[in-house]
Amino acid sequence: MSDGPILIVDDDAFVRTLLREMLAEQGHPLREAENGHDALSLDGPPPRVVLLDLFMPEMSGMEALALIRD
Repeated sequence: MSDGPILIVDDDAFVRTLLREMLAEQGHPLREAENGHDALSLDGPPPRVVLLDLFMPEMSGMEALALIRD
């Protein structure tokens, strides 16, 4: 498994905060994005895990997942 971060992608700031706090408490490296477009534009190592909201405006989670996997 990669040493990359866990990527949190959700348009709801409360959900991102909740996930960030729970995962950071466990010592996981994290990245986060508000939507699929922002997730795709992040620099750095590829994520080892993606926590992705499926229902987001502009780009669905499934569309973002297909592009993230590429």
